Amino acid sequence: MARVETEPYDLIALGRVGVDLYPLRTGVALDRVETFGRFLGGSPANVAVAAARLGRRTALVSRTGADPFGAYLRRELTAFGVDARWVTEVDGLPTPITFCEMFPPDDFPLHFYRRPKAPDLEIHPHELDLGAIRAARVLWATGTGLCEEPSRTATLEALAARSGREVTVLDMDWRPAFWPDPAAARPYYAEALRHATVAVGNLDECEVATGEREPRAAARALLASGPGVRLAVVKQGPRGVLAVAADGTSVEVPPLPVEVVNGLGAGDAFGGALVHGLLARWDLERILRHANAAGAIVAGRLACSPAMPYAEEIAEALAKGTGTIPERDPETSRTVPVASAAGTSRTAPVASVASGAGTSRTSPGAIPERGRGSVVRSDRTGTAARTLHLPAGTAARGPYAVRVDPEDAGWEHAALRILDLPPGGTHDFGSGDAEWAVLPLSGACTVRVDGETFELQGRGSVFDGVTDFAYVPRDAHAQIASGAGGRFALAGAKCERRLPARYGPAPEVPVETRGTGNRTRRVRNFASADAFACDRLIAVEVVTPGGNWSSYPPHKHDEYHPGTESVLEEIYHYEIQGPGGYAYQRISPSRPGGADLLAEVRGGDTVLVPDGWHGPSIARPGHDLYYLNVMAGPGPEREWRIRFHPDHTEGYR
Repeated sequence: MARVETEPYDLIALGRVGVDLYPLRTGVALDRVETFGRFLGGSPANVAVAAARLGRRTALVSRTGADPFGAYLRRELTAFGVDARWVTEVDGLPTPITFCEMFPPDDFPLHFYRRPKAPDLEIHPHELDLGAIRAARVLWATGTGLCEEPSRTATLEALAARSGREVTVLDMDWRPAFWPDPAAARPYYAEALRHATVAVGNLDECEVATGEREPRAAARALLASGPGVRLAVVKQGPRGVLAVAADGTSVEVPPLPVEVVNGLGAGDAFGGALVHGLLARWDLERILRHANAAGAIVAGRLACSPAMPYAEEIAEALAKGTGTIPERDPETSRTVPVASAAGTSRTAPVASVASGAGTSRTSPGAIPERGRGSVVRSDRTGTAARTLHLPAGTAARGPYAVRVDPEDAGWEHAALRILDLPPGGTHDFGSGDAEWAVLPLSGACTVRVDGETFELQGRGSVFDGVTDFAYVPRDAHAQIASGAGGRFALAGAKCERRLPARYGPAPEVPVETRGTGNRTRRVRNFASADAFACDRLIAVEVVTPGGNWSSYPPHKHDEYHPGTESVLEEIYHYEIQGPGGYAYQRISPSRPGGADLLAEVRGGDTVLVPDGWHGPSIARPGHDLYYLNVMAGPGPEREWRIRFHPDHTEGYR
């Protein structure tokens, strides 16, 4: 930075900026998209634009590549009324690009390209104009700025320069792919919160920063995290947003319904409106209602930065009770065309308004924007860089408690999603290029697909016995509905053939006992290769009595040997019977640099097996162990053929 203005900025935002390339049609997979729109993107940049749209004087501190996209971003920032003087170039690093897919109402995969390193992580402390930062009425910093040097030190110095200033916001902005694990991030979040007066985050981010996930407990922990924190804003997804002030004032506001086009950017619109309301000294409820309305409006539009609403649009949304407000060109007052739909969107409360982002996933070599389930931290040069153990909550995305797509796992076929539905809840999804088995873990549901309706009786829990299930083919639209609510697994695999949708009755599920003595376990072969017809998917359930070993002897299926071994990617998802239960899972390398894991797993955890000898799975005495195995691979035959570890088979019966 070079100079201090005599008139202070209303807002200085610090952090990411990049180019968004969004398809001009919804409901179309990225490999089929023909036309894209180019837009300014990056969360801090969008927050600055959102506040500028509401009449605030804003600036951005960031960096781009020394390339045409960098020039484009500076030009766009200026056009939106954001001072770009402190957005400088970095030689040798390309400006980040983000591709998006849009499957309304709740699926907006992001494909981020920030290699070898994003220029916005090259912000150096000596480049900061600390005088301008101190003078600004608001500083907005994000947790992603803490993940690497020199950006980490620069972010902390900017926050420290603000200590005691009225509005210093830390958007906790947790992204698993940027950190080795949550424990590595927590000390830096703690240091940043020491200097903040406002803390903003969703439930995952609050848990990373404070260890608390229950909304009010998380808010209290944030207020206690630093001497100056006076307001905690906790985003709760479809439950809306909770704000608790240091004086005890507490407000909870639900989301505003909207016809969703693109849920991305809603959290940034929320942030810009939050800044505006704080500067206007509105009461807390008014601030949150305006911020929620701003987020809903953006969710009903194609892009992020150009979609940020004006004050009169927010007022219109609040008056009408909907975020579906036609976008208008400020120069002509004409309605702006929105993305055309290959499918249809559904009116729904916008979880992204309250969560700060839509769902996300990564393509190979990409870094997810807000991915809860990001499990790949490098390209596919090996498995050592992968996070194989995903504790409960760390792979949550959008409506799913667990979402692991092939792109997330860094492989080609196997996928798993765990869906929690409240009483009366429904969930619509497109199967895309994958086949899916809908398996009740607890509760009953109705599955509608291809004009058929399957009533699944389900079960009380995974320990209550076999359940019926439904098969959803590729290239289909399906709906899951549950009158009493429940938890449902979607076991999936990318495939080539489209088979008919079908019902799997519980009495037809083969059940076998494997092993003897303390190696005994029960296997429910609901979608094994020889029990139920699929194209690629193989899925079974295993229940291991407390104190017993299963997945034993250790075995592997990572090489193709006709008749003796097949190539299968595999996902384990665990449930434990009774409070305090846990189990141990081992994976040992079958080749140099291969998968290597010894993990204590608990209910809701997931483990990925890209290769290697996996097993044993060991149940704590007194606590039965359940795991769902999802497998798929590229072999010419759909078959489960394994090789036992030679060091563990002697004496095995």
